[in-house]
Amino acid sequence: MGMAKKSIQISWLPKPEAFNSFFLTLIVFTTLLTAPSFSQTKLSLHAQADSLWAQRANPAMARKALQAYIQAAQAEPENIELWTRLARANCLVGYYIETDANNRDAILQNGMEAAKHALLRCRGFKEEYQKSESEKKAATVTEKEGLPALFWYAANLGRWAQDKNLFTQLRNKSTLEAFYQRILDLDETLLYGAPHRFFGVLPCKVPGGKLSESKPHFEKAIAIAPNYLGTYVLYAETYAVKAKDKNLFIANLNHVIQASPDLLPDMAAENRFEQANAKILLGKIKELFPD
Repeated sequence: MGMAKKSIQISWLPKPEAFNSFFLTLIVFTTLLTAPSFSQTKLSLHAQADSLWAQRANPAMARKALQAYIQAAQAEPENIELWTRLARANCLVGYYIETDANNRDAILQNGMEAAKHALLRCRGFKEEYQKSESEKKAATVTEKEGLPALFWYAANLGRWAQDKNLFTQLRNKSTLEAFYQRILDLDETLLYGAPHRFFGVLPCKVPGGKLSESKPHFEKAIAIAPNYLGTYVLYAETYAVKAKDKNLFIANLNHVIQASPDLLPDMAAENRFEQANAKILLGKIKELFPD
């Protein structure tokens, strides 16, 4: 009678079911190590948008930057600076690039909404708006942190309204005045003299506006930021035309065309767009200054 063979047990090997648990744990651990965190994803979206924005002189890249900022902002709903950048991107695409009137309207309105989203996270504006539901009243108590968002709200609104009838423009006049007055009171240099540009344009656009109040504001804006070319274009397009000053019109637009857009790096792309606008305006000189 033969002896039964004993099965050899290797005690240090885990049971088969243990292997499944072990490898599952290993896969999960490896995934956690290699997968980007939500925080990293937000940073990546933001960085991608900023990279595209740096190339905004190319209209196609400007549109891509706008879409990228939309995604980045949606991932960071409490980021005031990012939502303000989104408002700025809407304004740029809506004003300089989009040619379809309906699309332009929508883009600029989205810019207003993005700026308002940012403002509602700024204490002064938020508290007053919750009480009064008035953007105009809230603007008067906006603190310095909210001024960029306040400006881009106003810039989108102003550019949206300029395509509308006089009634619509006048209906929004007091809101724009409140926004820009607050900016003027707290930081007249914001966005290269933005409040002075507004108060330079205003008397040229409204019925009964006094031209004598316009010119000093344009001159102040130029003194604050002589390398921002948009001021010269507005000066020519509004004051010079209203005052029938053909020489000033030509001088300002020629200055824009001949200037180096890169002297103001943060606005080099916008300066290039303004140079294109200056050429268009010069082409209308006979229409604007009939002999």
